[in-house]
Amino acid sequence: MKKNLTILLILCILLLTSCSYKTGAYNKDKGIIDNDDIYEDEAINSVKELYITVMPSEDQSHEYKYTFEELNENIDEKLEVRVLLQEGKDGVIRPGDFGYGLTDANGKMRLRGQSAKTAEQKSYRVKLDKEAGLWDSYRVVNLNKHAFDYTRTRNKLTFDYLQDIPAINSLRNQFVHVYIKDLSKGNFNEKFKDYGLFTNIENVDTTFLKNHKLDTKASLYKVENFEFYRYKESIKLKTDPEYDIEEFEKILEIKGNDDHQKLINMLEDVNNESIHINDVISKYFDRENYITWMALNILTDNIDIGSRNFYLYSPSNENKWYFLPWDYDKGWGGYHYSRGKWQEGASIYWGGVLHKRFLKNKENVKELSEKIEYLSKNIITEERTNELLAQYRPILNYYLSREPDSLDKSISLEKLEKELQEMPKSIEKNKETYYKSLEKPMPVFMDEPLKIGGQYVFKWTKSYDLQGDLIEYNIDISDSPEFETIIYHKDGIVDTEQIVNGLDLGKYYWRLQIKDSNGNIQDAFDIYRNEKTLKYYFSIQPFYVH
Repeated sequence: MKKNLTILLILCILLLTSCSYKTGAYNKDKGIIDNDDIYEDEAINSVKELYITVMPSEDQSHEYKYTFEELNENIDEKLEVRVLLQEGKDGVIRPGDFGYGLTDANGKMRLRGQSAKTAEQKSYRVKLDKEAGLWDSYRVVNLNKHAFDYTRTRNKLTFDYLQDIPAINSLRNQFVHVYIKDLSKGNFNEKFKDYGLFTNIENVDTTFLKNHKLDTKASLYKVENFEFYRYKESIKLKTDPEYDIEEFEKILEIKGNDDHQKLINMLEDVNNESIHINDVISKYFDRENYITWMALNILTDNIDIGSRNFYLYSPSNENKWYFLPWDYDKGWGGYHYSRGKWQEGASIYWGGVLHKRFLKNKENVKELSEKIEYLSKNIITEERTNELLAQYRPILNYYLSREPDSLDKSISLEKLEKELQEMPKSIEKNKETYYKSLEKPMPVFMDEPLKIGGQYVFKWTKSYDLQGDLIEYNIDISDSPEFETIIYHKDGIVDTEQIVNGLDLGKYYWRLQIKDSNGNIQDAFDIYRNEKTLKYYFSIQPFYVH
């Protein structure tokens, strides 16, 4: 698909038509190269059929001695069970199908996803043994239920789109109908039980690198909690006596080459303010890939991208790093919860050092805006989105109207259709939100109030306005996170601290608001969660007066 797009763009240039966007004819030989052939044999509206047998737990070694029930109930640990994975069609496993005739386990299975583990309908990760071979070129099969996505398609839609977008890689994916037979308690009379519709998304690992004709000796990291700071206490060379892989992988999970010198060099320069940010990007990143990744997240409103849900890839023979997308099930209007003002548009990136420095440059913001316009007018369009969803719709209507998927009462065909109608419209809405976010001052971090004598000092980091507008801060203090009663209020603060006197003993909450000279308002990054009500409050911190 990318090949066809590239040909069209080249024709536009040769014909001297209006295809004037400077990065439209992306030269893949100078950037990340995907293996387009890998997608050609898979129709986006096909449904695979997989059969999983959970093997008797009493026959397994200690690390796999769990029942299927225990696996599903224990969401805090990565329990694994031994399984037999087979492929079938129309309810039958035939000669030639993967796993045909096998009776012993050929892999292991665990729950997958962070929030997905808490859902009633679970998602699973199956890893095949090396001697078992590959199923459809997969060593790892990621079976996502997408229990919090009414449409079950937001992630798939994004990666189907990514097959058409230059300068960035996609992941193979398909709908999968899953059956599971649970023999873990030794009941050999059990039959396969229908577990309904899942999607399989390609795992990003060395098998992925091989299948996509990328460098299998590359540096590859899955971002866990990473904002491009130096992290000197955790990110060290493996030859360092204080190197601790567990501490390292709290930030970046190592999926490839474990020589971290290249990573450290990049982070040193990203955090060196004396080096111009565009020089840093030119040296360490593929500019087209980086800006495309940013624009994609903005157009899809992928809210959960600030410090996780992407990979960093760097071939062994070069210094450049490439962003690989991952996890879009909260995009396309799929985030149905309250959010802070900063959790949309450009400001979702402001917590990361690299992104913050990039956005402070006006020419960079202009280039990002141009990329957003290009993608929204030429590739990620309302018309094309409707076409893709039309291919998914019959599958969704069939599976979500029958058990077991129909047992999820949060889903109805009426709600599904409403979501499918709204998703294509979200592209223009997200673009409008992006431009509005550029007008707002950028978010800050609130410090913990400091007691000095009988006074309390409230501090925060300095905000930034992309237009250079004047910025002021307003603070409120209340005895409730709802702020029904305001105990203290001060607006028009131009400094980044405020001293407050005369607070009685007790628990309080303080709220910070950032405002520019044109009246645009922004929240702080801080989020308070009431553990009793489980409600979230934005730009608020609790504190005690002792």
